[in-house]
Amino acid sequence: MRPLARTLSVAALALLPFAALACSASDQDSSSVDAPAELPAQGDGQGLTDSGGSEGGGTATTSPAIAPPEDDRALIIEVTVGLEVDDVAHAVNEVIGLARTNGGELSASSVDLSDPEFAGGDLVFRLPPDQTDAFIASLDPGIGRRTQLQTSTEDVTLQVTDLDVRIDSARASLDRVQALLAEAKDLGEVIALESELTERQTVLEQLLAEQTYLEGRVAMSTVTVHLSAAPADDVASESDGIGDAFRKGWDGFIGFLGGVVRFVGYTLPFLVLFGLAGLVAWRISRRVARRNRSAAPLHPPVPDEDLRTSAPGS
Repeated sequence: MRPLARTLSVAALALLPFAALACSASDQDSSSVDAPAELPAQGDGQGLTDSGGSEGGGTATTSPAIAPPEDDRALIIEVTVGLEVDDVAHAVNEVIGLARTNGGELSASSVDLSDPEFAGGDLVFRLPPDQTDAFIASLDPGIGRRTQLQTSTEDVTLQVTDLDVRIDSARASLDRVQALLAEAKDLGEVIALESELTERQTVLEQLLAEQTYLEGRVAMSTVTVHLSAAPADDVASESDGIGDAFRKGWDGFIGFLGGVVRFVGYTLPFLVLFGLAGLVAWRISRRVARRNRSAAPLHPPVPDEDLRTSAPGS
């Protein structure tokens, strides 16, 4: 019995390492099986609803929603619109009224209305950027035919930001100089500080003026409307029928009579003078001719030819 017991004890001691390995393997398997059940607890409770994962129990990754940044860029918008109209003088008033309806104002104008056939020019408006598209859309076909459209946009966000920083720095520098001037006691120091204060005030005013100009161009877009008269062929006219030909012929005849009347009216005083002068000259020439005939000598009678040929005493 003792050799058997000793053999069994030796075998048990030999199997102890294998039993420990088996236990550790079972622990690892159990931990690997239980791990997925703990994954949902690590989330924020919104991953399954926001990620749009499958309903089959698949893993879902959470991605935080990123709100789009607000468009706070500073843009300078300039638009040039070409508009062809039948009556330029009438279209000027219509375009100005349309701009006022859209919250704009006339900034500059250069329009030539001396010749209706070749009339035209430019109207420059300042409008809110959100009303610019509506204004341009109302021009055609409401007022005329659009022949040109040019748009330019300039991003000046960096310039605006740089101006803000420079203005803050200039104000801080000006405040420091004012504080030093308030504490100065020496006359030379006071004079130097006052000169420096004036210089920095000038710089600050220049920066503020540039900021005001830039903000004005950003706040209101510039729209230039170029007006031009439509060609005669494009203007709607009546059909060229018999009635139209008769009307044109009558207008031409009336124009001819008007020209004759104007010619007679201009030349009538001179015609009267020339007629009187001609009448006087004709009367004088007749009197002269009568005097010449009365003063001429009478010719002697011509002797008979038979008397001249007969001999005397025959």
